[in-house]
Formats: sequence, C-alpha cells, structure tokens
Amino acid sequence: MRRPLWQFTKARRFKDGLLLFQGASAFNWPPDFAAADVMAVANAQELARWNIPDYRDVDSSGGRAVSMQLPAD
Repeated sequence: MRRPLWQFTKARRFKDGLLLFQGASAFNWPPDFAAADVMAVANAQELARWNIPDYRDVDSSGGRAVSMQLPAD
C-alpha cells in the first residue's frame, strides 16, 4: 500500500535499504534488493531526502548518522 510521504516522520538510509518511520512505533523497510533496478533505489532515496525533513544517511561502519552538508567553497 502506498502512503503519502508526509506520513513519514523520519528516514534513515542504510547501505542495504531505507528505514521509513511513521511516528514512534511504526516503520517501513524497503530493502534495496526488492527494487526493480538501481534507478528505483536512487529515486526512492531522493524522494525521501527531499520530502522527509528528518532524513539521514547512516554510516555502515558504526551506525552513526552522518551529516549531508556540502563543503563550503
């Protein structure tokens, strides 16, 4: 079932999928292997990044959330 992106309160991108939270007790886990192709994974990641304010990439080496800030010129 598709849900509007505004229903997700936060998102965490792991190396193998995207964890989408709906409040404190519900979540969805779309794993990368279930996507039709690599572009579907990239599209889902970009949709989450731009539409869910609390979006973070999680560092696979230690489980830390990493900042997505661009370097200053």
